[in-house]
Amino acid sequence: MSKRPYKSNTRTEQDIKINKAIGKKIREARAKRVKVIFVPDSNDLPRHTFKKKIPCTQTELSKALGVTFQQIQKYERGHNGLSTIKLLKICNFFNKPLDYFLSDAIPNFPMLNKLYPGKIELGQNTPPSENFPSKMEGLN
Repeated sequence: MSKRPYKSNTRTEQDIKINKAIGKKIREARAKRVKVIFVPDSNDLPRHTFKKKIPCTQTELSKALGVTFQQIQKYERGHNGLSTIKLLKICNFFNKPLDYFLSDAIPNFPMLNKLYPGKIELGQNTPPSENFPSKMEGLN
């Protein structure tokens, strides 16, 4: 099978970096998944729950998202980008905040570093710097 004679120009280098950063976090979350196991009442033991580190397979994640496991492979390698809905489903599946998956991707947005100099902490409402023009200045 031969390769296509043309290359699509729809993805920029920045898109590729962001997709790879998010994919790396998905792989990490799959490897470090902690599952809560419920043990029902029995005659000799009381019921209880315990946490166990059980890695998630690509097939498990794909069934939860409604895609094929090949698509999960593409997400993890950064070949395909994730929609917002799929990313939110992944957050829900792993019970992790959105910040967890986006933390490595944020440095690839230079505009955010200009508006908010220094380290960007997701989930915090940081006021804009003095250099950032307010909305009211343009109205006067």
